[in-house]
Amino acid sequence: MPKPFDLCAHLKRDKKHLFQKLKPIEQIDTSKLKFPMWVSEKFDGVFCCAIRVNGVIHVCSRTGEEFLSMEHLKPELDDFLRVGREKFMIFEAYIFNETQNVISGACRDTKKQHPELVALMHTLINDGDEKEVADITLPTFLVNSDISLSMIEPFLYEVIHYNVRNLDEVMSFAESIWKRGGEGAVLHAAEFQPYQAGKRNASIIKIKKGLSVDLLCVDTFKGNGKYENTLGGLVCRYKDEEIHVSGMTDAQRDAWYHNPNLIVGKIVQVDAMGESAKGKLREPRFKGIRYDKGEPDY
Repeated sequence: MPKPFDLCAHLKRDKKHLFQKLKPIEQIDTSKLKFPMWVSEKFDGVFCCAIRVNGVIHVCSRTGEEFLSMEHLKPELDDFLRVGREKFMIFEAYIFNETQNVISGACRDTKKQHPELVALMHTLINDGDEKEVADITLPTFLVNSDISLSMIEPFLYEVIHYNVRNLDEVMSFAESIWKRGGEGAVLHAAEFQPYQAGKRNASIIKIKKGLSVDLLCVDTFKGNGKYENTLGGLVCRYKDEEIHVSGMTDAQRDAWYHNPNLIVGKIVQVDAMGESAKGKLREPRFKGIRYDKGEPDY
C-alpha cells in the first residue's frame, strides 16, 4: 500500500494553518475596505486543494486529508497546473442541485468514485507566498448577473470574479445571488497580497444571507413534548457562550440521542436570522455537519 500523501508535512504547516479562512462580513468594519475589490458567488460545496507533487496530482481537504473519490478530476487538474506557474489550486468540490451533506459524503467516500463531482476553481497559489483569484476572463462588474461559472474543461469550472467599486455594488451582487436561491458571495482584496495561511481577515470575506456560522457542538440535550423520548437539540459554543440549536431531522435526533458521540465534538453549520441587540443568535438552526472544516468560527 502506498503511503498516504501528507499535505501538512509537504507544506510544513499544521492543520489549523494550512489555508487562509473567510471572515464573515458581520465581523468587518466595512468603512475600512479598500475598493476596487473582487466579488464572486459563494458555493456551498466542499473546500479542496489540488497540488501537483513529482508529477502526481493530489486532492486534499481543508485539514490536509487526501480525498480518494474524484480521480476523474485529476487529468484536467494536472493539465491546468502543469502548464501554469501556480503551486496549487483551491476549489469547491460540487454537485449541481445537491445539498452540502450529499457533496461532503461523496468527497469523503473511500470505497467508490463519484464522477458527478466537479471542481469550481476560485483561487490559485503561485509559490506559497502570493495568491491570485482566477481571473482568466478578466471580468468586469455586472449587476444581477446569472453568470457565475465558466466551463474550462468537462469537470472544471472557473468561478468568475467581478470588479466592484463600492459596498453597494457588493450587496447588489449578493442580493442577485440570494434572489435565485444561491448561498451568497465572497469578497477579495483586489491587490496582490501574501497568502496568509491560518489567518482570517478582511482580505477574504464571506457574505451570507442572515448569519451562518460554523460552531463546535459541545453537548446535546433531551427533548420534551413531541421530542420527549429523543434528542431536543445540540449545545454549541458561540462567542464563549453555550447556545441551544434545533433543526435536526427525526433520524438525526434518534441517532444522536442514543449515541451523542456521533455529533459531540463535530463542527456544525448553524444558520440564524442574525444577532440580537445583546449579541445572541436569533433562531439558530442546524444545517449540517462540516466535515471539511478543522476548527469553528468561534
